[in-house]
Parts: sequence; C-alpha cells; structure tokens
Amino acid sequence: MIGLVDNLIQLLKEREKNREKLFINFVEPMYCSFNLAHENYLDSLVRYQKFCEGEIDFELDELLALAHIVMDDSRETYHIRRSCLEQSQLLSEMTRYDFSPLIEAVDDYFNGDETESQFINKQRHPIALCINHRRSKLSSYLDYLQLGISDESYRKILAHGQIQELIDEVQGSRDNVEKEYLKAKYALLVK
Repeated sequence: MIGLVDNLIQLLKEREKNREKLFINFVEPMYCSFNLAHENYLDSLVRYQKFCEGEIDFELDELLALAHIVMDDSRETYHIRRSCLEQSQLLSEMTRYDFSPLIEAVDDYFNGDETESQFINKQRHPIALCINHRRSKLSSYLDYLQLGISDESYRKILAHGQIQELIDEVQGSRDNVEKEYLKAKYALLVK
C-alpha cells in the first residue's frame, strides 16, 4: 500500500515537472516573442503619430513617406511576428492541454478578425502582401487620405486619429492575449 502511495506521489511530481517544462519551453517563449512584437507595434504607432504631429504640411509626399516607413517597419519585424505565430502553432499541436484560447488570441492580434483580413487581402495594394493587418489598414487609410482628402491639415488630423484608434485596438488585443496567457500559466503552474 505504501508503495502505491509513493508511486502516485512520484507520478504527481513528474506531472508537475512536465507541466512546468511545457510552460518554460513553449508558453513563455511564445509570450516573450509576442511582447516583443507588441512593443514594436506601440513604438511604431507612437512614432507615426509623432510624424503626424510634426511641423510638416502633410502633402502627398509626406503621406507617401509615412506609408514607406510603415512598410519598412513591418518588413524589419516580420521575423518577430513569424516566430510568435510558429511558437503558437507548436502549442496547438499539443493535445494534452487546450491552448486554443491563447492561440486564437495571438492569431487575432496579428491577423485580425476574418472579415478584416479578407478585406485587406482582397486589396491589390502591394503593402498588404508583406505586412500585418494593422499596418496594412493604416497604409490603406493613408492611401484614402492621399486620394480623397485635399486639405492638408485635415489629412493630418484624420491620420493622427486613425493611428490613435490603432493604438487603442492594439492595446485591447494585447490585453486579451495577456488574459489567455495568464490562464494558461495558472493551469500549468498552479493547478
């Protein structure tokens, strides 16, 4: 009887170690990659906002320059987003625990909801092919400002407002990822 109890205790300890390893080797690295990408988004969006607040006339050349900055930023950080999504894919292949809420939150953060992604992917804008959905949305909006708004000061106000809206959206999506990450952490390390 004592041997059976000892075996059960040993099995529970082994299970606890395996859950801790799962967290350390998969969940935590994915979340660290996610945070790196998120900080990049925020830094970029704040930089774009400051660009709009600067002493520029916001003529077509300035809009084009901002669109190029958006595209360059996205290309430079593609590997961070890709790493996080690949790590979340590994989590999805683990059948013992259900990480789907965390994986879906990360996917929504990077790719947006389905209708938004379909809208962006249907565009023939070259920037939509190489950047994430939020930067693509911003780029599309800048195109709209170039083509549809002739008053430069009004362009500036609208661009600034759109960027603030994206900042709020990014923060909301990040909060959702963090909530799901904390649930996964609790399930693996506390239960």
